[in-house]
Amino acid sequence: MNKLTGLPKNTPRVALVSSTRAVFGPMEAAFREGFPEAQILHLLDETLIEDFRREGGLSPHSRRKALQMTLTAQEAGVDGILVTCSTLSPSVDDLRPFLKIPVVKIDEPVIEEVVRKAEKIGLLATTETVGGFLSGHWRGGNRSRPGMPGRHPDPGFHRSRAGVHRTEGTQ
Repeated sequence: MNKLTGLPKNTPRVALVSSTRAVFGPMEAAFREGFPEAQILHLLDETLIEDFRREGGLSPHSRRKALQMTLTAQEAGVDGILVTCSTLSPSVDDLRPFLKIPVVKIDEPVIEEVVRKAEKIGLLATTETVGGFLSGHWRGGNRSRPGMPGRHPDPGFHRSRAGVHRTEGTQ
């Protein structure tokens, strides 16, 4: 038995770092289906979305809050961290040097697979940070598919202040 958790020593523990409780049900269902042996630890800070709106994006203040949440998860003895919020995805690379355990962006594996396989990509997103995160996948070409041009397909990518971005084009 693990003295910290009271669970059998081999029970994997995963922390879900979130900015909305709306992800709890869907994430728990996905884990039950794909990784049922994992124990889930939720870390929630709903003020991150408020901060994003007030500060006009992912600020140093919000990044510090995300770092604190991931450090809290690490101190709780989890085996890995999943950041469930696309708004926080750009901060994950900054967090990794401070952590001794793996941390994954919710959207990274899906985006990498789509970029590797798709000729055209369409995206409907809810916030401007998603667009900023994805634009990095177009810079410098598509390393997964040599010969594919690396360009941002829509010159109006960041035009919408309502948080809806069109990103359809050839990769």
